[in-house]
Amino acid sequence: MAPVDGATHLKAFTKVVFPLLRPITGTVLILNAVFIWNDFFTPLLYLAGSDNETVPVRVFAFVGQYVSDYGTVFAGLVIAALPIVVVFLALQRYVIRGFSSGLKG
Repeated sequence: MAPVDGATHLKAFTKVVFPLLRPITGTVLILNAVFIWNDFFTPLLYLAGSDNETVPVRVFAFVGQYVSDYGTVFAGLVIAALPIVVVFLALQRYVIRGFSSGLKG
């Protein structure tokens, strides 16, 4: 009904459609961010030995076959998990709304 009121397609999308899609957009953003952040195997194959390794690959480098410094490993794990936890805490209301938007009762 927005075109009847004189709104353009862009205005109708930003004022009508996107507010309805905001919870699912936040949910998709969080789930994809977690998947991309936790991706290990692809960067291990393509970036091994270069200066552009990802955080999970660098944490894996702290563990050796015969010796492991677990203090360094756990510190690296905390540093690796911190950004995605902050993003989740910032967008958790959208995740809950996105998961519960399909449930009516």
